[in-house]
Amino acid sequence: MLQSAGSALDALDVILARVVLAQAGQGAAPAGCSLDAVAQALPGFKLLGQTSSRHPGIGHALFVRDYPSAHAQALKKQDLQAHAQKALEADLAASNKAKDAETQAKQAALQARDEQAKATQALQTQLQQAQQQNAELLKEQELQAQTLQGLETDLAAINKAKDAETQAKQAALQARDEQAKAKEGLQTQLQQAQQQNAELLKKQELQAQALQGLEADLAASKKAKDAETQAKQAALQARDEQAKAKEGLQAQLQQAQQQNAELIKKQEQQAQTQQALQADLNEYKAKQQESEYREALVQQEMAKVEAQMELLKELLLEEKQGTTE
Repeated sequence: MLQSAGSALDALDVILARVVLAQAGQGAAPAGCSLDAVAQALPGFKLLGQTSSRHPGIGHALFVRDYPSAHAQALKKQDLQAHAQKALEADLAASNKAKDAETQAKQAALQARDEQAKATQALQTQLQQAQQQNAELLKEQELQAQTLQGLETDLAAINKAKDAETQAKQAALQARDEQAKAKEGLQTQLQQAQQQNAELLKKQELQAQALQGLEADLAASKKAKDAETQAKQAALQARDEQAKAKEGLQAQLQQAQQQNAELIKKQEQQAQTQQALQADLNEYKAKQQESEYREALVQQEMAKVEAQMELLKELLLEEKQGTTE
């Protein structure tokens, strides 16, 4: 009943409502019958108190209108109404301004219509003059069209000649570009060939220097070999002379048995000389081994030089063949 009362609640100041009281151990109260539900259904009323009835789960609640809050709500309503009235006044003023502007626009439109009528009359006169001028212009235009056709034919011929000239220029430019590319390719090949020739010249110079060093080593080895052969010949001569001296000593020993003491001394001296000769012979053998080792090295170097010379000959032949090609 309270929820459906609506505006009828505004005529009431005191309401005594029967409510369902919440008790421990019981379920929830029916919807809209609890004290809280009744209080929510009565905005603007304040609960003064509640009493129980004969039934322990049902009681009575006394609600009285809350005048201070109602006054505040009334003030709020008045403020809202004042704001709404101000908004209406502003809308009315805006509508009046729009109406004034509309009347001014109508007056301006009427003035523009009058001016437009005057302008149409002037345009009609101007149109008649323009029609006359247009007839004259048509005649002139026909003459210009005839001259224009002649010019167009001349222009077409000029364009054809120009197109032929541009095609010839493009062909000449293409030929020039191809020649430039071929020239660049030849220049690059020439630079590569020059670089290869420079590298070959450097290699030839290095090989010539190596060859000169080998020739110097060969000359030195030849000199050493000549000195060694001379030393060999001297040693052989000394050996022959020693053999001859030994034979003479043996003859003297057989003939002079009386001079044993002197011969013993001479033998000791000969033994010393023989030791010296043996030492010289050992040194000669060592030198001979060194000379043989050097000869082997020289032969190896000569083989290398011959191989390098053959390589140089092959490179020079290939270079000559490349240049001739």
